[in-house]
Amino acid sequence: MGMVAGLLVQNTLKYLLKYYKCLLDDEIAKPRDEIRIMSVHWKFKTKELESQILQGKGKDEKEGREEEWF
Repeated sequence: MGMVAGLLVQNTLKYLLKYYKCLLDDEIAKPRDEIRIMSVHWKFKTKELESQILQGKGKDEKEGREEEWF
């Protein structure tokens, strides 16, 4: 019976390791997905702000004004 108990413990440990690995994978995947979403969001916002700055520079040039941007 000692051999059966040893196999049972071994199989139980293998199962628990797989289970906890799945939990860890999920916990890592959530923040990774959130980082990807935020990255895309900020890339879009950066392009939007760059466009606004370029539009503002274009208006200043048409009006004959020059401004320093810093």
